[in-house]
Amino acid sequence: MTEKKSSDYQKDIEMSDIRLTLIARKGPTIIELMKGGMTPNRAAEVAEVSRETVRNWLKRGMLEQQRIEQGLDPEPSEKVYMDFAMGALKAESEAQAGLVLAWYKEGRAGDWKAAKEFLAARWRQEWGSENTVKLEVSPLGISAQAAPQKVDIEEDDKRKRAVLAALVEAGDLPSSVLGAWDKNEVIDAEVVENETQD
Repeated sequence: MTEKKSSDYQKDIEMSDIRLTLIARKGPTIIELMKGGMTPNRAAEVAEVSRETVRNWLKRGMLEQQRIEQGLDPEPSEKVYMDFAMGALKAESEAQAGLVLAWYKEGRAGDWKAAKEFLAARWRQEWGSENTVKLEVSPLGISAQAAPQKVDIEEDDKRKRAVLAALVEAGDLPSSVLGAWDKNEVIDAEVVENETQD
């Protein structure tokens, strides 16, 4: 048995005995749009079919596929829905596969940014950025939230002290800040501001 493509499912829908139904008229268009990378919801909007209708078509088709996989006889009236659901799944897979392959080829051709992004997306644990910061803008201002990350506390403290030392050396902070840091004392912001202004 040869593997079907999304276009094969489109043809099956077009040739269905129920030519005048909405799925026979709009289903192939939705599958074609999905081959281009559109989500089922967006493809439904473009084809002027409600999202709920497309969700129902997909659900009916998947249920029929499950029935057949369980060894039950196919329902002829459900075939068009199964063809639509299988075509939609195949279209999404084809769209994703084509883009992933293009991205991979760009990375292999020497585009280091494409390679870096591909590695970070494909193997997130090894290559993903764990040091991201989420910025939220609201009427009250901007707030930053660090992404959860595994940090060695001693190493983090060393980095913080190095930053403070650089700021003291640049004259942006008084030298007393380092002493307070080393003694684990609370640093009064007003005192720091007054000392740096002197």
